[in-house]
Amino acid sequence: MLQPYDVVAVRTIPEFRESLSVKLQGEVRFPGTYAFKRGETLTQVLERAGGLTAMAHASAAVFTREDLREQEAKQLEDLRKRLRADLAIAGLEQANEGESVDIDDGKKTAERTRIQSSIGSIGAGSSQYS
Repeated sequence: MLQPYDVVAVRTIPEFRESLSVKLQGEVRFPGTYAFKRGETLTQVLERAGGLTAMAHASAAVFTREDLREQEAKQLEDLRKRLRADLAIAGLEQANEGESVDIDDGKKTAERTRIQSSIGSIGAGSSQYS
């Protein structure tokens, strides 16, 4: 039992990290979630997963990160808001100058921005590893 004026020291374990893992999907011989150590490369993890299948196209692989996807999603939403505001301002300016305003065209442009979504990817292609 702690008493008044007792001192408690909590030390950290050097280089302690929560378990790190990567999820391999797609044309991998044994897809799934794999633990990895600090300094281990994705290529090494892929080798442990049995490598890529004969149908795989390595240059089409995509590496994604959840935190990067969330950051991209926030940036896209900020851009959408700015675009909507810019379209509204442009419409008001045209109306003030006596020009006709095509509201439907502005709505279509804003709607097209909703199609875009973030994936948090590094690389490009049709196969996705996250």
